[in-house]
Amino acid sequence: VEAPLTEAQQAARDAELKKQRDAERVAQEQKRRDVALMTTYATEQDLDVARDRQVREVERSIAQAQEKLATAQKNKAKLSKDKEFYKNGALPDDLKDSLKRADANVAAEEANIATKKKEIDDIKARFEADRLRLRELRSDKAP
Repeated sequence: VEAPLTEAQQAARDAELKKQRDAERVAQEQKRRDVALMTTYATEQDLDVARDRQVREVERSIAQAQEKLATAQKNKAKLSKDKEFYKNGALPDDLKDSLKRADANVAAEEANIATKKKEIDDIKARFEADRLRLRELRSDKAP
């Protein structure tokens, strides 16, 4: 009969078991991804087609955001012209508010465009990682 474990020994055993379960879960997830990768892309060209399709979708979104940005910049320029009329006096509150909103709209669209450009970089990086993994999987299966 073994002596009961101390709290420290029990904690260490629990930590080791958790570590093993986590490693098994990660291995299962990797296997699932590998199977999905192998079944989804018969060739690297299929991978390229999927990558290009996703990039084009984001590029269309960027084009729409750029149109919104141009509109926001025109609105801001118009409001700035209106502001010139009040050079020597105080700006009306509604004009101040409109200028703040215009600045916020321009900043939001610029941030949106930057986010979408990063999304394109992320898509390309993810597909490149998938390409490398696909090559690795196929070379392992080669006789």
